[in-house]
Amino acid sequence: MIRAFKMEVRVNQDPKVLFWKKKGESVTADYVGRTVAEGYEISLAGIREAGQNGNKYLRFSFTLTKGDAKTWWNGRLFDNTRRAEGSRQPNYTGDVQIDRGEPPHRLRLAAWIRFDDPNDESTAYLSLDVSEFRQQPNPQRSASGVGAVPPVETAVSDSPL
Repeated sequence: MIRAFKMEVRVNQDPKVLFWKKKGESVTADYVGRTVAEGYEISLAGIREAGQNGNKYLRFSFTLTKGDAKTWWNGRLFDNTRRAEGSRQPNYTGDVQIDRGEPPHRLRLAAWIRFDDPNDESTAYLSLDVSEFRQQPNPQRSASGVGAVPPVETAVSDSPL
């Protein structure tokens, strides 16, 4: 299974693109993305959502297609509160669950705000990077060394990206 890829995520302009919140409940997606990596066609639909504490975050659903096989992943992005202004750190960080094992396997999400035209904020998009979590000593990790501590939920700004 694929473990890393990059994708541009843009504001959705097509009202026919849906995000399925749960079985039987869909809404128009706020964000979309598409890429091809390692023989997989990968599409993304996303929405802006509010957590239980009222903080906003970006919720994504990935569809991976290879031949007749389809796999779905669910991910989320939060504001990177540790980012220093002007640094190369991502604007948003989060994770994506790629299976339902115990513990569930997750990949790291990192996104940077980019512009097609730096002088025009309406050209903003997210440059999304999906990768394995870096292996670091952490007392909250499982004994097998698999998994990572999910990010702390923090608010996403009110800008479209």
